[in-house]
Amino acid sequence: MCGEPIVYYLGEKEYIIGRVRPRNPKETVVVTDSKYEIHKGEELFREGKCEIDGSVVKFLFSADEEGSFTGRMYASVGAETVINKFTLIVKR
Repeated sequence: MCGEPIVYYLGEKEYIIGRVRPRNPKETVVVTDSKYEIHKGEELFREGKCEIDGSVVKFLFSADEEGSFTGRMYASVGAETVINKFTLIVKR
C-alpha cells in the first residue's frame, strides 16, 4: 500500500482497501480485527474500524478537507498485527 500517494478531489467518497497476504502462499489469512488512523501533520484527523472480508480490510474515506494526510491500517491476524502505511492528497 506504500508508494504513490492516493489523490482525491474535495467531495469524493471512496473505499481505501488493504489486503493481508500470507508469508506462505499455501496458507490462508483471516483478519480478526482492523482499524485505521489518518493524520494531518501531527494531529489525528480521523480514526475508525475497518470492514473485514477474510484477508481484505477497507474503510470509506470522505475527502471533505483539502491537504496532505498520512494514514495507517492495522490488521490483526492471530497474534500478529500487520500495518499498512499510505499517503492521501486531497485537492480542489
